[in-house]
Amino acid sequence: MPMIFLFYILAPFYKIISNRFLVMWFVVFFLVSIFTNRPIGNLNPLFSFLHFSGFYVFGILCAKNKEWIISRAGYLFVSLCLVLYLGLDFWFAFGFLGYQEKYGFIDNIGLFNPVQAARFVLVFLVWRFLVLNLNQSNLFLAAMAKYSFGLFFVHGFFMLFYLHVTSKYFSPGILHEIFIVFGLALGVTVLLKSILQKRSRYVIGC
Repeated sequence: MPMIFLFYILAPFYKIISNRFLVMWFVVFFLVSIFTNRPIGNLNPLFSFLHFSGFYVFGILCAKNKEWIISRAGYLFVSLCLVLYLGLDFWFAFGFLGYQEKYGFIDNIGLFNPVQAARFVLVFLVWRFLVLNLNQSNLFLAAMAKYSFGLFFVHGFFMLFYLHVTSKYFSPGILHEIFIVFGLALGVTVLLKSILQKRSRYVIGC
């Protein structure tokens, strides 16, 4: 079962918290995200869901409070975010304060994860840039927005296919993974959406 399926079935819960104590819920999920690590091989969807849940709630928070956040995220704030991002990257790259990356969700509960914290900063900076600089329609981003939930939903199946089947015939690599997994996932998502039309949301979430 892909991790995204858990986000999908919990949509009513996210709808509720988007209107009630959203900041409090974000803090809770944010702390879970930055004080854990992804499960080994990403094979446990529940642990993956908990590890990345902070990003989902962060997206809700930014969407609900876009104007308020943008009005206060000026150049000084962005500069501080960049310094923080670089600092977290150096922390990870050079093992500051004795940090060593360990894989596994259970073994890392309570240990600060600078990589995940850096991702939050980067996601915020990219979001701010897109909000301020893409006021006109963009066909590529529009297509990605249209199919993104479906891509996230089905790509897990193709990750397993890639790891267990494709890697037997040639050496695994990031480029192979991108072209094979992303290409197949995108193709299947577009095909299912064109066949199922509006009913596709009940199958792949978009």
